[in-house]
Amino acid sequence: MKKIVLLLIFFSSTLLATEPHGFVKTSINLGVRGDNKLKFINTNVRTQINLYQDLGENGSVTASFDLLYEKYMNSTPELKIIPVETYAQYSGKNFGIKAGKYYDFWGLFDWISPTDILDPWDMTHISSDIEDYRISIYGINLSYGSDILNAEINLLPFFQHSIFPMDISTEEVPSNQLKEIEIGAKLSGIAEKIGLDWDLYYFRGRDRNPSRIYPNPPAGNLAPVTGTPSTPPLIKEYYQKLTMYGIDFSIPVSSLLFKLEGAYFLTEDRKGNNPLIENPYFSTVGGFDWSVIPTLTLSLSYKLKSYTKFNKKIDTRGRKNNNFFTFSLKYQPKDYLNFQWISIYQIDDKSTMSLSFISYSIIDDYTLTLGEILFYGKNQTTYGKFTDYSEVFVELKGSF
Repeated sequence: MKKIVLLLIFFSSTLLATEPHGFVKTSINLGVRGDNKLKFINTNVRTQINLYQDLGENGSVTASFDLLYEKYMNSTPELKIIPVETYAQYSGKNFGIKAGKYYDFWGLFDWISPTDILDPWDMTHISSDIEDYRISIYGINLSYGSDILNAEINLLPFFQHSIFPMDISTEEVPSNQLKEIEIGAKLSGIAEKIGLDWDLYYFRGRDRNPSRIYPNPPAGNLAPVTGTPSTPPLIKEYYQKLTMYGIDFSIPVSSLLFKLEGAYFLTEDRKGNNPLIENPYFSTVGGFDWSVIPTLTLSLSYKLKSYTKFNKKIDTRGRKNNNFFTFSLKYQPKDYLNFQWISIYQIDDKSTMSLSFISYSIIDDYTLTLGEILFYGKNQTTYGKFTDYSEVFVELKGSF
């Protein structure tokens, strides 16, 4: 059903659009650590076509598709057609509606925002373009806006999960039933006298990241020390139900923008009695953006993830708090030169992720990008488990 809707929007956009545009991007990703050192992790050519057409004074149709030819790891080269964003929308005086496939990013922080829960991640396509490693959602977005208050509701009928480079044994993916429709709501406002922006969030649906469960383990088969089956049956990747309540604030002070964001997640294990899936938890992030000069911005943030409803009699492993420190830098001294770097350090297990790239516009409409995505840490730590997928990459992008 979702493919039929997207095709209808795409072909209507193709017929109506007067100025299609897009780009062609070639990427080569070379492993630099672990088992994939000096091996090609990904080579691809991505052609994106963007179409847009107004429909009267208040309506419009947007279609954006990727034609992707790639060879990932040792797999056979594939040619894929990927809908990036494809939707129809109507915007009235105070009310709007959008239906199709679109992005809706929540929260104030890059990479570690606890409320940025709607759009899944694609960790197999990390690059300089966010569209490569975030996945747009299928849904209907209803919005209301006024001078003092803005509200939106997302109804998401088709579940989508994040994609990771590691092998997955089997997946238990939710079926597309009425009871599985996800709901995401956001309420925003501003206290003009002090310049304080605020947002409230609500989400009811499923986690984009899987929990590993062991279906029907034999009685007494849980190892008391680790809390995992000592001789487990087949492992499943299970996307558990959760409810999120979130809030964020931001306020500018001189050249600084202070930000605070927090969320509480009610997972399926609401009483903390199941050691194999995640307990309910709080996730809080605080930090600031500092515009040092117009061309240079530094950002620092700290994130705490704290578990609740923990039953020590059942889960002898314990549930430790997770602490993260994030640093990022954005520097654009010239219109044709751009450098960005973000690094996330997991304080408790001492693992690190680093993404940086430099882009240079060779001539008009042609950009060369060199970058790296590196993971450090011991095996099975937060970022250490991705060590084999550390890579450097080069991209050549031409727009039309």
